[in-house]
Amino acid sequence: MKFKFLHGLDDDIQEQALQDFWTENKWFIYIGFIVFFASFGGMKYYQIHQQNSLQAEAISYYQAKEQGNMPAMEALANDANKGYRSLALFEIANDHVKNKAYKEASEIYGAISTDNSMPVLWRDLAAILQAQLVLSAEPEQSVLTLKNLVATNSPYKLTALELLAIQAQNEEQYEQAKSYYEQILAQSGNMQDMRPRIEQRLSYLKGKGLLKEETAEGTN
Repeated sequence: MKFKFLHGLDDDIQEQALQDFWTENKWFIYIGFIVFFASFGGMKYYQIHQQNSLQAEAISYYQAKEQGNMPAMEALANDANKGYRSLALFEIANDHVKNKAYKEASEIYGAISTDNSMPVLWRDLAAILQAQLVLSAEPEQSVLTLKNLVATNSPYKLTALELLAIQAQNEEQYEQAKSYYEQILAQSGNMQDMRPRIEQRLSYLKGKGLLKEETAEGTN
């Protein structure tokens, strides 16, 4: 677009300059107006379309959940926006767990946990569910996942520590289990449900003389 410097010109020359400017640039002006209104209208249409889509997905999700309609859930998992897509994937994985199809459930949890388009909270939830699901079958991978959740201070850190403690106890690594339990008890916050359970497990280890210090005290 060309601009003419009009300041200081007499009236006739200024009028001619304005006419020349309009002649040379009118199509740019027309196009500018068209683009502006088209983009404004397009943005409004997009917002309305997004709202309608989310409402439709919400209705589809709750209907499918209420009816236990897995094909409908799978359709949402394939086509919905990431919010209801994630919820649908969790429901499908949960259905696999109920039907003891643990491999299929684990694969879905794994896909969610590595999908960077999803919120971190949901990715961490999927990671801990997968680790819990395959803790016996794939202990090394599960332990790595759980340790990563602890190291990154995930919202599911305490659950990860508890699962690590249980796995260590199952492998008769009682000192390691004790360390994980004590890390949980050292945390502040809302733990009224977890604390009694952890204290009971620690008491069990001590009562059975499974800890080195307890064994030493018993010998003395």
